[in-house]
Amino acid sequence: MMPAFALDEGFYSLEMIWLVFQNSIPEDHFKLLLEGKVKLPLTPQEKIITIMFTDIVGYTTLMESMRIDGFVSLLKAHLTMINAVTISHGGYIDKFLGDSAMIIWGAPAKCDPAEQAFRACSPWRSLKEARRWGLQ
Repeated sequence: MMPAFALDEGFYSLEMIWLVFQNSIPEDHFKLLLEGKVKLPLTPQEKIITIMFTDIVGYTTLMESMRIDGFVSLLKAHLTMINAVTISHGGYIDKFLGDSAMIIWGAPAKCDPAEQAFRACSPWRSLKEARRWGLQ
């Protein structure tokens, strides 16, 4: 069992904190922070990272042509898939904005820029190929 510590006026276990962050950052990033292997500097740091922006083509037209319950289900499935693929490939989602996501690789964990680009593109190419062949 992870130790509890005071945060503001309540007590939170690290497991509870992980429950909050588990859909936002990869578990290995969280562990690096806990182990003190990655320091979050209080001043800006220069770093080479990879950022990807995603978007549903025709989002507004699609939204206008669907019933709200179908649209909400579609959007939820889309954003859930983006989150799962991103975390499984070592990135984290900085923000969702409507149907879009801003995804970051290379911070706080370091990796080679070529590796970042590969991680950024490979899951989406696989998904596109699967859809092209009707496998998704």
